Amino acid sequence: MSNWNAETIRTLVPELETHLSQLKQIFISEYKDFPLPINNGLLAGRAGCILVQSILSEIYKEDKEVIKREIDNHIELLIGLIEKEPNCPITYCNGLAGIGWLFCYLSDKAIIETDIDEFLSDLDEILEIELERLINEADFDILHGALGLGLYFLKRNRMQKVERIILSLDTSAEKFGEGLAWRQAIKYQGEGENFIYNLGLAHGNIGIAYFLYKCLDKEVVSKKAMELLVRNLSFYRSVMQDWSKEGCYFPAVIYRPNGDQPGHSRLSWCYGDLGIFYIQLLVAIRINDHSQVEFVTECLRKTVTRTEVENSGVVDSCFCHGAAGAAYIYLKIFAISNDPVFLTASRFWLNKAFLLSTDGNGNATYSFAGSDQRQFTADILTGYGGVYLTYLAFLHPHADNSWDEVLFLS
Repeated sequence: MSNWNAETIRTLVPELETHLSQLKQIFISEYKDFPLPINNGLLAGRAGCILVQSILSEIYKEDKEVIKREIDNHIELLIGLIEKEPNCPITYCNGLAGIGWLFCYLSDKAIIETDIDEFLSDLDEILEIELERLINEADFDILHGALGLGLYFLKRNRMQKVERIILSLDTSAEKFGEGLAWRQAIKYQGEGENFIYNLGLAHGNIGIAYFLYKCLDKEVVSKKAMELLVRNLSFYRSVMQDWSKEGCYFPAVIYRPNGDQPGHSRLSWCYGDLGIFYIQLLVAIRINDHSQVEFVTECLRKTVTRTEVENSGVVDSCFCHGAAGAAYIYLKIFAISNDPVFLTASRFWLNKAFLLSTDGNGNATYSFAGSDQRQFTADILTGYGGVYLTYLAFLHPHADNSWDEVLFLS
């Protein structure tokens, strides 16, 4: 992503360099003394800190050896903690699947020298058993269900397990107009709710679409993946709302059997128009559907007008549902489209992320909106890990950004 001048960003947010320096120090050497998430996971825990360290090792060449040693030590610590934990979570977000994905990523990038083969072999056995349980529960959540394990098996090139997931998606899909959709697993629904079609990236149908998109290059499953993917796109077309009435194209969820219940959704990575249309843009480009590319891009242009709390729902700087996620996704869209409207939007949300991460004097606070109070946390999804990665993307536009695969963005 090198279609803009990083100096312009430094002019836009001059205090950003100071924040970058502070965060670099935290993640390289001081992270042990800062509050970490309560688990060891990739998107909400210690493994995510290792991912950030790996990115720093590639950007700051002068510190590469120091950072790599820290990564090796951190991985040994992580493995030791996992071995001591009697009931380690198995999910992509918080558990073993995400940690395994990270180790594969680091190995592919030749960032780590730690021997992880035995660990991954043991992991395969555990996750194969858990995959069957999740499939039997029709739990296709990408963060916490079968598809998160599927992303790990894709990294491991364990195509028999990937094929098992694709066939399960095929048999569990429900017709919805001209399209296909999947219900959200019952265990994620509130008490007394009718069944739900979740539309979001974090937990819903567009997360399933992303998984299918990742399967298109795998010959053994590509034909069925393409069929399901195209019909899921038709589902999304059929549930689009009237922008003039709702202020957005998609609700967060659709309840059945009581009707569509259109409603407002936030502008974010996890739910709503931005995450949905971004994945659809990737898919349309991949399958060479030029009319779909034009349609999705035009819809995305309309989303840039949602800049207030009331119509965006953005109240903090985090990646998941905050300003950093919006800034980064619009930056990605600009890199794809070269349309300056998206660069302007990305800069707006970058500045907003900075303002929401500071006190009145411009000092970094990195506290985030929790259920009861603003919380200080280091994780990628809802903490300063994701904010830091966004800052780095803007100020180091020539750096490798393939790390964003961890957030289903490539």
